[in-house]
Amino acid sequence: MGKLVKNKDTLSEYLPPQAVDEIYQLLETTDHVRLKISGYHATLGSCCFPTDTSPYYNINIRGDLPPYLFLEVFIHEWAHMEKKLRYPNTSVAHGKEYQLIYRQIMERYIHLFPAPLAEAIQRFLDILPTRNFHANRQKNEMQYKLDNYREYFISNTVLTKYPSVLYSSLSVYTNQAIATHS
Repeated sequence: MGKLVKNKDTLSEYLPPQAVDEIYQLLETTDHVRLKISGYHATLGSCCFPTDTSPYYNINIRGDLPPYLFLEVFIHEWAHMEKKLRYPNTSVAHGKEYQLIYRQIMERYIHLFPAPLAEAIQRFLDILPTRNFHANRQKNEMQYKLDNYREYFISNTVLTKYPSVLYSSLSVYTNQAIATHS
């Protein structure tokens, strides 16, 4: 079932302290989103779209995640919701529209992450589209950026301090980016 987040106190149990006010404010800007904290399950989070029985976008996030991973997963799932609202007829979960929206949202909230982690995230964002991306861009350029990012991410000490953050996104995006832009 999960715990429904209704106030800042509940949110503060899961997010880094400096992120609580901004994320709570974001949640308060809409009446069609519910954030639910769930127990352990296979995925880090999910975004369930409105149905005939529920008019809400339900963002579900595991409650056992470290705070910065929780924040990244929240941004990831919020981007799925935004993609559905802006591009209701697209079906690719992590396609170019999603990548564009994720980048825009993450750039808005990247300051909430510690500097080493923000730097790693920024390197990752640098491989995502900045605007509507044309499929005929050079695959070699994209492949170079992805390889460069993988090397940085694997070798950077940020992994020792924040081992889980971006792991799920990294694997999805690096594979999707090559397929989407080739």
